[in-house]
Amino acid sequence: MISRLQRLHPALQSRRPSDVTPISSSQLVQRIELMLFKSAYSLEEYMNVCSLERRVHALVTQFNSGVFQNVSPLATHKRVGSKRVCPASTTLDYNFLNTPTEDNLVKRWSSLTSPFAQSPRKKTRKSAEFQPRILNQPTDVSMQKECVETTAVPSFLITNVDLVGNVLSYLSGDEIWRYRSLNRFFFNHAPSMISSLIIDAGKEQCRSLQQHFKSLLVQCSNVKTLVIRNSHNDGHKTGFSRILPLTDSPRSSAQSGTQKPTHLIGSALVTELASALSSNALLKLESLELIAPFDCAAEGDATVMCLSALAKNLDRSPSLKHLKLESNILGDERLCVIAHLLEAPCFRNIHSLMLRNNFMGEASSHALWTLLFNSARSSQTEDTLAHRLQMLDLGRNILTDGAILRLAALMNLDRRVMPHLENLQLEENFIGSLGFQGIARVLSGRNGALVRSGTQVFVGCEKNCVPVEHVREILN
Repeated sequence: MISRLQRLHPALQSRRPSDVTPISSSQLVQRIELMLFKSAYSLEEYMNVCSLERRVHALVTQFNSGVFQNVSPLATHKRVGSKRVCPASTTLDYNFLNTPTEDNLVKRWSSLTSPFAQSPRKKTRKSAEFQPRILNQPTDVSMQKECVETTAVPSFLITNVDLVGNVLSYLSGDEIWRYRSLNRFFFNHAPSMISSLIIDAGKEQCRSLQQHFKSLLVQCSNVKTLVIRNSHNDGHKTGFSRILPLTDSPRSSAQSGTQKPTHLIGSALVTELASALSSNALLKLESLELIAPFDCAAEGDATVMCLSALAKNLDRSPSLKHLKLESNILGDERLCVIAHLLEAPCFRNIHSLMLRNNFMGEASSHALWTLLFNSARSSQTEDTLAHRLQMLDLGRNILTDGAILRLAALMNLDRRVMPHLENLQLEENFIGSLGFQGIARVLSGRNGALVRSGTQVFVGCEKNCVPVEHVREILN
């Protein structure tokens, strides 16, 4: 394993300390190998040569911060022999994830504090009611000037709130938010007319939003689609531009002259979202997408806090149908916790679950398969996550043959595990022909019923350990 690491990274072949690493490369390789051994779920995963480099990259997810300083998710896994065993779902306690609270909630904030505000002036109104206006206009009748008094009451907006909301539903959320500066009517009703909201943490305007994001979400009571992304991570396959935030070290202070200070806006926005969800906001939310929202690699705790806030609210209706956690840099530890959180009733109507590019290994995949298997067998009805799931995206992770064979065995053992599955994305993993043969045998037994219903199962298989042409022959 040491020689394999040194061949992958020639810099590790040097035996002398350098300016970058104060220790010798051989000692660094030994430390990396020890960390890989401790983080491996089984001996097969540790000895897998194909996934070695990505497992080294996944070590950044084990940086202790935030929620996991006091309680580590690995505490929920007891080692028996050479494997970790996940506890039963009844032992899960959602209270160990503390959701942040805000004592001084800003109930109403002007359009100047909004990141979408464009007007440099603030409009003030004396009253919330619309008063009649007297228009003094000269007329050219008989060449004499006289005043014509008319009254104009704009009651159309007040009596047709639903119609105005349907018209504005074709606009984006930030466009509707700008309408708050028009008049008192839009100031009071525009937030409730927003159905889709897309927040880009990479824009400068979001620096003023992070302190008021919770109050914004509380006002937007009819939001059905919420997307938080970070344009700074565009072009980075890993989903983050750097590993750790800038510190007060001399090296970082020297860089501060050319680089703006980092305030971790993405983490602050997701944390505010968790606080809003804990206060029973966004009750009509149907789609939640967190697409590479973080600035650094060690901020995945905020994602766990969001799902924990949803899971702890037992009175919340299961309106969520689409959950996309792409490039959140979660790792096995956080993904195991998320797998247990998905047992909550509010997640039972999810049709699409996307966990792409999160360093999912054998441990977290086993926790996810166990969740689907237990939810299918624990309920006699079809109102479960395992029954309603139609799309499962696990691309660009660290899945191997062992994880896929375990999924195939569970699907073969109980046909209630994902019976309506139509799309299974497994590209950019480390799956061989053995794993694809196992999943093909299970899906071939289900394709008869799916073809009769007019649907088929699509399996994404690009960029694995076997050529695509060979995988297509196996699946066909």
